[in-house]
Amino acid sequence: MHELGTWILVNTRCQYTRLCENRLLFVDLWSFHHLWSGAVLYALLHRLRPRARWTALLTLLLAYEILELLFIFLAFHAFRPETLKDQLTDIAVGMLGALICEGLARGCRRLERRRVGQGRRALRHITAALAAATVAFLWVVGYQYRYNVEVLNSHGLNWWAFSCWSIGLVVNLEIYGALRRAGRQPAASLLCTWGIHLAGLLVVEYAGYHLLGIREVGHTERRALLADVVHGTRGLFAFYLTAPVTGVACHRLLDRTFRAALGSVPADAQPVEETASLPVTAAGLG
Repeated sequence: MHELGTWILVNTRCQYTRLCENRLLFVDLWSFHHLWSGAVLYALLHRLRPRARWTALLTLLLAYEILELLFIFLAFHAFRPETLKDQLTDIAVGMLGALICEGLARGCRRLERRRVGQGRRALRHITAALAAATVAFLWVVGYQYRYNVEVLNSHGLNWWAFSCWSIGLVVNLEIYGALRRAGRQPAASLLCTWGIHLAGLLVVEYAGYHLLGIREVGHTERRALLADVVHGTRGLFAFYLTAPVTGVACHRLLDRTFRAALGSVPADAQPVEETASLPVTAAGLG
């Protein structure tokens, strides 16, 4: 267990990058996890409809902080020791995620009452953006991009790569959704979107590598995926090629969870059409 804790700590150390700190708050990249988990937990609790879902959410967030302390106490070293300020901030950020979730749900309900279909459309875009940010965040944090152009680098999370992946996911959601609304089957829509992704990937990577001279230099073992385009590790190739499945699964899960849990708007006749897809352009310019 000690080795497991050390492995977790080594592979998550960049997420301890501080974003804001004062006498009351301590915000780092882990705060994004707490914001996300607060929103999703609230949606699940809303679906289960406990009488005191806010109390239940607060209890779960407190239990997680206690679990972190137990891991540290048992010398698993999976997390760095936190101060009381850190822990209170984590709980507050989790509750903030729930408040945002509730606010968006009410907004979707109002839109749907004013005009049928508007609430469904808004919720689809919201969950698509959340899915895109989730996939992009986990990938970029895990891969640790670093470019030879210093302005494209940032400590902890590479915001350039994160932004490109997030935008690509959102753009391709519209492509996939349009194909589904046009009557194409899910598999055909996904295959078509995957083809668009590969074409866009090759164009963007070629332009970045050969025309602009942008290189990803954070990994020594790099090779070209195809025709001196898309340079990176085997892990990068695997993610780029499986991004369609990852994007679809993440958005489908989040969209159904929020739609059914919050009761924001009725389910669509064809819920599959609101499934996300992969990015047209990839952030990792080889």
